[in-house]
Amino acid sequence: MMFNFWYGYIKSRYGDKTCLFYTDTDSLIMWIETEDIYKNQAERPDIFDLNYLEDLFLMKDETKRNSIGKSVCLKPKMYSVLPASHDPKTPETDVNFEKKLEEEEFKKSQGVKYWKKKHGIQKAKGVKKYMVKREL
Repeated sequence: MMFNFWYGYIKSRYGDKTCLFYTDTDSLIMWIETEDIYKNQAERPDIFDLNYLEDLFLMKDETKRNSIGKSVCLKPKMYSVLPASHDPKTPETDVNFEKKLEEEEFKKSQGVKYWKKKHGIQKAKGVKKYMVKREL
């Protein structure tokens, strides 16, 4: 399905104005030079899920109309994307900061043994075990 989508639709429609950055079993990250990608998608409702109805056989925009500004793709299932509108200089809101502080204080008050016992082992796919223990 992914192969047919890339070569049958994307490459045939956009040609050299597209580039595939990352692919996985169920996702693609690509660059496409066009006037309005969402207008192009609306022309093909047989291919794209424009209403986010979770149809298994239609392609979805996982960023929900927020274009990707930066991406880091290391290997399958290990990638990160930031929207084009992301500003790293924007401070966190006071509400988010206070919520994080409250969570940290709760963890400290419960003690390390209680926290590990209650929440089990922390895992991160594709990350070494010693990193998970140290960083998560």
